[in-house]
Amino acid sequence: MNIEKYSERVRGFLQSAQTHALAEGHQQFTPEHVLKVLLDDDQGMAASLIERAGGDAREARAGTAAALAKLPKVTGTAAAPSTCRNRSPRFSLRRKRRPRKPATAS
Repeated sequence: MNIEKYSERVRGFLQSAQTHALAEGHQQFTPEHVLKVLLDDDQGMAASLIERAGGDAREARAGTAAALAKLPKVTGTAAAPSTCRNRSPRFSLRRKRRPRKPATAS
């Protein structure tokens, strides 16, 4: 996903949703995280759209909170995202190709 293709506002929503996911210790970044920040937005655009469509924004918030509460959480030092700076060249994520066996003539 190239985040530069999105507007500044959309990038802000995505960043807020990701920050919320990390703060809660969730293992995955899900659409529910994005929905939560959209519903909690100060300008209330998502909430007003739900209301205009005949829905209940409070019920949507409660459902989103319930869905987020069910997500698994990670605690401790392993919960923080990390990067490996001193990666040894002997470890590689690529699989080595096996030599092909020669075809036998029939």
